[in-house]
Amino acid sequence: MNSNNNSKEISDIVKRVLNNIKEKDYIDRELLNYYNNIISNKTITEYEKEVLIDQLEKTLRAKHPKRAKKMFGSKDAAAREKLKGILSELTEEYDWSNNKVGSHVKVGGDQINGTSHVCAYISYKNMDAVSSELAYKQSTADSEPFLEVLLRQVRSKEKETEIIEKKSYSVEALDEACAHFKKNLSTIIS
Repeated sequence: MNSNNNSKEISDIVKRVLNNIKEKDYIDRELLNYYNNIISNKTITEYEKEVLIDQLEKTLRAKHPKRAKKMFGSKDAAAREKLKGILSELTEEYDWSNNKVGSHVKVGGDQINGTSHVCAYISYKNMDAVSSELAYKQSTADSEPFLEVLLRQVRSKEKETEIIEKKSYSVEALDEACAHFKKNLSTIIS
């Protein structure tokens, strides 16, 4: 029995294939063949298929991002969907008409410049250049995603950038992160 993944059993052959997907330097077509073989295989369990496809996606995203996007969609799709739902609720609860930045889900600079695998966020900046942000981040394709709530003074003619408050949450603590973000919104929305 494997102690990981809810103590579900993984056969020796699947362990070898999993290791090959992780360790060997396959071209994207070879990984696509693995994917097709996994899907059509009748001898492995659904759980084993799930584990193999999860690793295959991580490997493709790290080594062949264009192929991964074609097969699995945008790497930040889950982040965007989650944040879009939160923003929809918050725009009904708070007046975002004076937001000095776009009231939509944005791609973060960390994702654009490649320092983070995923960085998507929603934010509100008031007239005093104080910004509150809720971000969904993932450092690498293999790391766990997390949420970050940030309150900061944005650089202006009179002031330098200053982080007032920054806190990270697990994705499972979404309600707590949202409550923290709402608290910050309440203090900066005028």
